[in-house]
Amino acid sequence: MNRNSKSELVANLQNMYSSHNYVFIVNTTGLLANTNNAIRKQLSKANATTIVAKNTLNDIAVRDTSHAVISQVLVGQNMSIFATDPVEVAKVLSAYAKDATSGIKIIGISDGKNFYGESYVKTLATMPSMEVVRATLLSAIQSVPRKIAYSLLYYPTAIGRVISSNFNQK
Repeated sequence: MNRNSKSELVANLQNMYSSHNYVFIVNTTGLLANTNNAIRKQLSKANATTIVAKNTLNDIAVRDTSHAVISQVLVGQNMSIFATDPVEVAKVLSAYAKDATSGIKIIGISDGKNFYGESYVKTLATMPSMEVVRATLLSAIQSVPRKIAYSLLYYPTAIGRVISSNFNQK
């Protein structure tokens, strides 16, 4: 790799670090090619981008970004995973990390402010995805007007029936 291609890669990495809210770092020592391809396909389905680069290039690229804390964990063979939805990526990574023979070890995730370790990523994997949270929130918001409309229609007639039954009894 010549100097120009290294500069292009660093510029690309800087762009990726700057434009993504969540960056996962995964140690890939011992990762087999077929497992690597399978992980990349699943991460692609989760709208994540994976880049494998030398740690020194990653370190240079991450310096002037909000993910600068990543430089402290760049040891060994690593894959950087750039994501918009951290839950989906965490689910994919956790599934592969459970298998000791997969050759993948989760180092952690950066949210642009802090770096969280493997246990945090595994906790993220148990959460519902952003789509599920949005759908739940939307249904809760939509149910409130329905309940108000039902209350406005039902309760006045119920009150009227109670008053008329009390009036008829006297």
